[in-house]
Amino acid sequence: MAFGLPSFSHLDFTAGDTAKWHEYMDPKARTLAHHLYQTRSSWGMCIICEVDFPNSLETHICGKNHMKKLHQKLQYRYPQDPVHLSTLTQYWELEANKAPRRYYYFNHLTGDQDYADEKPDPPSVIEHPPGLIETMSQSVYKGKASPASPSAPVNNLPVLRHR
Repeated sequence: MAFGLPSFSHLDFTAGDTAKWHEYMDPKARTLAHHLYQTRSSWGMCIICEVDFPNSLETHICGKNHMKKLHQKLQYRYPQDPVHLSTLTQYWELEANKAPRRYYYFNHLTGDQDYADEKPDPPSVIEHPPGLIETMSQSVYKGKASPASPSAPVNNLPVLRHR
């Protein structure tokens, strides 16, 4: 696990089994559905699957297809830094007078969620000269796998930042 990032023990890239995923996400998805039901007239679109949420938001988020799409979006690696992790956070604008704040957010990987006054600008990708990331990863990890991903070396990863 990379410094400053939460545990991703519920995320298993090798198994097709969703039991750990479902067990971890079910209470978080139920909480999300509860808050959105009270503060919005519709769920909107899932930023991971890029489809409209069905009537059962919690079933969708805990489901195998959503987990597979999340794996694909992560390129079968754990997030490399907090900014990368933040790209998996979805914000919903709430209806006036129905919520204590303007937005509600939910991270599709960690399940972190809460009300927010503002929606941050989306992060942007910074392109690095060829070889820079490889040189950095070799000097830090000496050719070993990154601690953020037990089997994949850190190579050619874009660095994300907020605008």
